[in-house]
Amino acid sequence: MEHYLSLGHDVLQAHLLDRDASLLTRSLVAAGYSYRKLAPIGPDLVVVAGLGAPHMLFLGTKLARRVDVVFDSCDSWSLQLSARRAAHARTLALKAGIALTRRASVDFSYISTRDAAADAALLDGTPIVIPPHVNPELAQLAPVSYPLERLVIAADLRSFHNLEMLDMVLRAASQTSRETGVRLEIFGHASDRMALPENVRHLGWVDHLSSVYDGNTGVVITNSPGSGLPNKAIEAMQARRPMALHHSIDYLPHVDPRTAYWFHDEQSLSRSLLAMVRGEARDEGSEV
Repeated sequence: MEHYLSLGHDVLQAHLLDRDASLLTRSLVAAGYSYRKLAPIGPDLVVVAGLGAPHMLFLGTKLARRVDVVFDSCDSWSLQLSARRAAHARTLALKAGIALTRRASVDFSYISTRDAAADAALLDGTPIVIPPHVNPELAQLAPVSYPLERLVIAADLRSFHNLEMLDMVLRAASQTSRETGVRLEIFGHASDRMALPENVRHLGWVDHLSSVYDGNTGVVITNSPGSGLPNKAIEAMQARRPMALHHSIDYLPHVDPRTAYWFHDEQSLSRSLLAMVRGEARDEGSEV
């Protein structure tokens, strides 16, 4: 929305799905209510997001018969399919998205040029690379000073995007917390059945992003290789917070190399976290 508003377009948000609604409710709302609301207006362009869900694919194909549609993929279909397979996640919706991509003549939007390039063979339309929105709430945070006082993980820890590396990240971050005395806090969803280390505080959802990144905070990115450009990495950059992330996420735009601590296994992650907490130069051995 911010992107199209910045270009001078009039923008209407047809519906923002309730994260707590049931799948049936979301399906009916997205494919029914949104279509009835948009069709009488006759917009010049419709952007359909949430293409990992079958009902959003249905809505997009239905709208494409009447108006120009941009399908908002954000993450590469090809890379996501690999990540889902590695996490043993269901792939039905994603495969449906790939099928749509292959036969669509409309455009697809991406945040990352890397994701757009990964799907170039699938696209009939032209990829649109959208720059990340600058969040003033994060940009106004004071810079960090060292040593860091806390580490944060902000993610939906029930999602396949985070499951593949979650146990490893929790072990390494928990050990760093015990060794350095730095606090370890988790924001977002976590399964009730997931056993969290004793020194981890799970704080759930928050009203303001600034409370996640405020203070002398380092960010641990749990996204699996291939799962796209993490929103939390973009937020960490906007907040000027150091972050530890998997080496496969090597396409971050405008990242300050002094604040990115890449890792490829648990040992290199432990070294990177210690260096990040102390404000030391990142371990070159943690890169691949």
